[in-house]
Amino acid sequence: MNLRPYIRGTLWTGGGLLLALAIAGSLWLILGFAGDASGSQAAKGVALVATVGFVLDVLTLVVLLALTELTRPTPPSIHPRRPESAQTDIHGSSNV
Repeated sequence: MNLRPYIRGTLWTGGGLLLALAIAGSLWLILGFAGDASGSQAAKGVALVATVGFVLDVLTLVVLLALTELTRPTPPSIHPRRPESAQTDIHGSSNV
């Protein structure tokens, strides 16, 4: 199962949500200092929605990365097994 497109989409979505959070947070502060209470509250709502979306995006990314790791095929062994007759214990004597 190839999950790379979904992981890429999740990363792009997270970047977009961070950008939306930065813009909404900036507007929240600017409008709050300017005295516009209703505009400040609206920007606060957008910032909170972007924060919740970002948290859900990160959780989705964790699940996708875990699925990618769990479905990865195991590589073949690098070291070939020696025959049992050739194996010796710590003291050099044969295990046979």
